[in-house]
Amino acid sequence: MHHRLLLAASSGSRYIFEGKKVMNPFFSVLHAWKESTTLHVVLREIPKDTSGEVMISLKGKLHISLIELLKTVISLSGSKKTEFLRLPLLSLFRTYISQVPRGSHKGITPSGLYQISYPSSALHEIKAEDGVIISCRQWKCNQGPLSHEERKKPFPVLLINGYSTECYYLPTEKNDLIRTLLQEGHETWLLQPRLHPTNSSNDMTIQDIGMLDVPAGSTCIAVSKILELCGESIKVHVVAHCIGGLAIHIALMGGHVPFNKIASLSCTDSSMFFKLTAWSKVKLWLPLIPVSFLPDHATTSN
Repeated sequence: MHHRLLLAASSGSRYIFEGKKVMNPFFSVLHAWKESTTLHVVLREIPKDTSGEVMISLKGKLHISLIELLKTVISLSGSKKTEFLRLPLLSLFRTYISQVPRGSHKGITPSGLYQISYPSSALHEIKAEDGVIISCRQWKCNQGPLSHEERKKPFPVLLINGYSTECYYLPTEKNDLIRTLLQEGHETWLLQPRLHPTNSSNDMTIQDIGMLDVPAGSTCIAVSKILELCGESIKVHVVAHCIGGLAIHIALMGGHVPFNKIASLSCTDSSMFFKLTAWSKVKLWLPLIPVSFLPDHATTSN
């Protein structure tokens, strides 16, 4: 079991929290409690300057005590409380006692046990106009021998994620949008702007992404990088989510990306124009409650 979180401090520093839980059912059932309540963690600090490397700040183990676990169980509420408790207990029983993996293996052939490797990609590091280093990952299509339809090869696709999640590049899933696009013959690009965990920029706004990371300007940023490698005569399909959709709208409406270079635009959870309802306008006038005023119900849990 693996965990990976992006943490931000009030000072502006950012950290990558990586956790791993190791369970060895073949040793002894006596190890079940220790292994299931211990998390091996690594905390890495992301440097503010673009030249530095991600350094390990802390490394150790997190362990939940029996008292804290009982407090967490007692505090649970809702109609699915029993189900929430049953599933972890069933998992422990399957792992350490019956040692029977979850799921049915009927009809699975040995060849089906081998996972298809994720398509290989190339990572392009790009320097924005303000000096910030961002990156763009490229997946090329395996077109095979040239055919009479080679001239009709589909336009490449640029993917732009939201703020906190990776919704297109999912190697652990059976399928994702990147693999689907490659199967359909689209060369695929994934923009990793300055808000991406692997990049080190902290002082930024959405406007910076729309004006500096996305555009096809004098420097080779995102769209212009695709045009440089794929040809100036092509157009680019853009698929964006949330903050990524806002960024591409800023780039287009601000004139930073020419409309004649965009073949199509598909955005989820974002819009070029927002229509506020009366209730939304009322909520905008309401004061925000500081987090320090809220009751502290946080409990260490596994």
